[in-house]
Amino acid sequence: MTPALHLVEVGAARTLTVPIADSPQIVVDTAAGSDFAVTLAGHRTLAAPLHSPATGSQAFTLWVSQDATGGRALAFDPVFAFSTMLAAPVLSPAPAALDVLAFRWHAGRWLLVGANQGFNL
Repeated sequence: MTPALHLVEVGAARTLTVPIADSPQIVVDTAAGSDFAVTLAGHRTLAAPLHSPATGSQAFTLWVSQDATGGRALAFDPVFAFSTMLAAPVLSPAPAALDVLAFRWHAGRWLLVGANQGFNL
């Protein structure tokens, strides 16, 4: 199930949330936007994003929802890096739970810079 496309308005800024089709390899195309949403229907891996910058900085946010069953896990390609203070997240297991993950490109890696987990909407 692909999440619906949403337009999020924050002040004067507008961000289009790009839906990602559920598959064993979740692929984010950073050329398509900076805000992505997927509903997991099985254990998945977040693949290396398409169009990572050669230099400079870029960021994206991933909205990860559990399906009606819940308990889905998300593994991460080695291009993703985690710190001792913000380890690789374990997704909230409740059915329909929402986790929001923020990544920023730095020195050839996608660094997890924020995680808000366990929303039950």
